[in-house]
Amino acid sequence: MELPPINMVTADQLPDYRPAFTAGSARGDLDGNLWVRTTSPVGNAGPIYFVINRKGEVIDRVQLPEGRLIAGFGKNGDLYMALRDAEGNARVERAKIR
Repeated sequence: MELPPINMVTADQLPDYRPAFTAGSARGDLDGNLWVRTTSPVGNAGPIYFVINRKGEVIDRVQLPEGRLIAGFGKNGDLYMALRDAEGNARVERAKIR
């Protein structure tokens, strides 16, 4: 069996810094705001999101609790978070942002 050749980029084609945002890091909520996840925080802290309104203004900075991911949004600031508990069961939690 023959493997396909590996295409490598040269070092001068790589960025000098880690990008501030990753692919798929932006989500829209039901109130018309854009939630943008920054790169991973230091340590075991949960992900950090900047909330941007329709005018392009950052209106909030939200850090989720450890082990939580955004599952979805409800109206009027409801946030649904997914997590897996110590027994391995998946759960959904609801929180009010404002």
